Amino acid sequence: MKNHAYTFREAAVLPVFAALAGNDALFGIHALRVRALRMAFIAALALPGHAARAADAATGLTWDACIWGQIDAAGGACSGNPVALTWQQALAAARQANATLYRSHGDWRVPNRTELESTVALASATSETSAPFWSSTSYAGDPARAWSVDFSDGASHPADKGETFALRLVRGGELTLSAGNGQRYARYGQRVDSIVMLANTGESGSDVSVRFSLSPGLDASRAQLDCFGAGAGATCERDAADPLRFAVTLPPDRSLTWRIGVPVRSDAPGASVVVGVDADGATPAADTRTLVIFRDGFDTPYGGD
Repeated sequence: MKNHAYTFREAAVLPVFAALAGNDALFGIHALRVRALRMAFIAALALPGHAARAADAATGLTWDACIWGQIDAAGGACSGNPVALTWQQALAAARQANATLYRSHGDWRVPNRTELESTVALASATSETSAPFWSSTSYAGDPARAWSVDFSDGASHPADKGETFALRLVRGGELTLSAGNGQRYARYGQRVDSIVMLANTGESGSDVSVRFSLSPGLDASRAQLDCFGAGAGATCERDAADPLRFAVTLPPDRSLTWRIGVPVRSDAPGASVVVGVDADGATPAADTRTLVIFRDGFDTPYGGD
């Protein structure tokens, strides 16, 4: 394919056409050219004078234009030194960003390998370092390693999760959470049964942490939680140290389902009980039940079969 020089107008407009077409080629444009145009568009958004976030119209993802550890500076640039993190520290940084509503959002996550590889073009337009960056994708051949992307040459390498690399957060795209089974009420001393579903509607797989939370009115010591739908590339592994946390790998167009049953305490405080769930990169979901003294049509009594 011949080399082609693109104007800013080409770089800004054609990716939108590609997104509308829903594929990698439009009007005879080669797939690689479409990708180059799309990434040039992202890079242009991250230039000084623009907001410190870069939106990719073709994928629906929004990237933090600053590397983790940097701060916004005058003119939309980034200043300061990036923080080198282990893989686990990178995941924790995403949770910290969500807990503090970093840039007014609570659905930041570590990008997966495919997503990170698509942003190599950002290196030429932002305050990028040439060091490797972490992805959320574990290396299939060794769970102690995960994929990193080196922005100096665009190559991907599996690395020990104890090594320290840079982090760029991303939000949006692919994962959706839902919780509930249509019930609105719960009785003191009876069990709440809830269904939680995590679906991947994106074009690439995701490695995420799924965390359940139970309000004080629920007896967490007697909670029963089971995951369904694993296999054919999807995994759902319970954390040995925390029975309400799961490590999940979810391929495109797949979903996982959890069934949780937990008794309502007879001395439950407040007017309601809540089963909550959150996952990296997804909007949290919750099943909230109003507590009542008596109402027909409830689940198995506390301690029943």
